[in-house]
Amino acid sequence: KNANNQVARLVRDQLIWPDADAVRDKAQQIAEVSRTTTATLTELEKLLDSPEGRADLERLAVVRKAYHSERQVFTRMVEQGQTDAARQQLSERMLPRHLAYMSEVDRQVKQGEQLMQEAARDAAAAAASARQRVLLLLGAATLAALALSVWLQRLITRPLNDAVAVANRVAQGDLTRPVEVSEADNETGRLLKALQHMQQRLAGMVREVRLNAEGVASASAQIATGNRDLCRRIEQEAAALQ
Repeated sequence: KNANNQVARLVRDQLIWPDADAVRDKAQQIAEVSRTTTATLTELEKLLDSPEGRADLERLAVVRKAYHSERQVFTRMVEQGQTDAARQQLSERMLPRHLAYMSEVDRQVKQGEQLMQEAARDAAAAAASARQRVLLLLGAATLAALALSVWLQRLITRPLNDAVAVANRVAQGDLTRPVEVSEADNETGRLLKALQHMQQRLAGMVREVRLNAEGVASASAQIATGNRDLCRRIEQEAAALQ
């Protein structure tokens, strides 16, 4: 759009300074601006990948070509010194084509701005959706961490607490309460099984010691009874001898 406005000023200057040098200078400047615009449109065409965008660019090329054709006629008239004919060409033929060209440029600029705004809204919506997904993932990760903590507590902490409680009871001499052993084949499960085996062995040893003590007590009682009977008989025999 800026390039078109620059060309319009150069065309105006061709009528204001109609000498040959000024006309050639303005024509060269117009040609340079036109080449720059053509190069820009060529690069833009390489970037477009949608059918709608290519169709818009083709419509722009059509109105631009029509405008260029009328402008070239105008330039030839100015170069030939046909000032009145050039003014008529400018007002009747070139200006309507220029306005149609500028109108198409304005339309496509507005359409491009609208597409950019839609793309920005889509990007904002995608960012919000991604942020929501991240929050959901963080929530799920937190719940998973809590579940893992509970599972580890049940798997490790509770059996270890049970093992400590068993060891404390054994240390206090309580061998009556059974040791609950889980079926898990891990370190804590094996530790509880070892404590269970130790408690059972200690309980067996205590029973054996108790039985032996009872046997010793019974034998001691029998020996004491025999000694008393022996003493009584001796006393009786001694009394009879007197």
